[in-house]
Amino acid sequence: MHYRITKIKHSSESLDDLISYLGSVESDVQLIDGLQSVTVVNISDTESIAFSAYENEDQMNNAGEKYREIMGGMAQHITAPPEMSSGDSIWTWVR
Repeated sequence: MHYRITKIKHSSESLDDLISYLGSVESDVQLIDGLQSVTVVNISDTESIAFSAYENEDQMNNAGEKYREIMGGMAQHITAPPEMSSGDSIWTWVR
């Protein structure tokens, strides 16, 4: 698995709107080839981290245009450009 990790900065007041937006683009997200899951974790009142799991790095790279389109729709709900990184999974534990 290959993961894109995206740090999202937002105001505490915009979190509900951000969640609503993500729900509204769910059908677009489902169409991204190779995308297995997206989990967004709220780590503070003003920051969240999204973990997007892809089958491989090529599929993540091929999703770039759709990813930018979705992130662009978030612009009104965030306070800074997202910080992105990616890498291959090296260890997983699941119950």
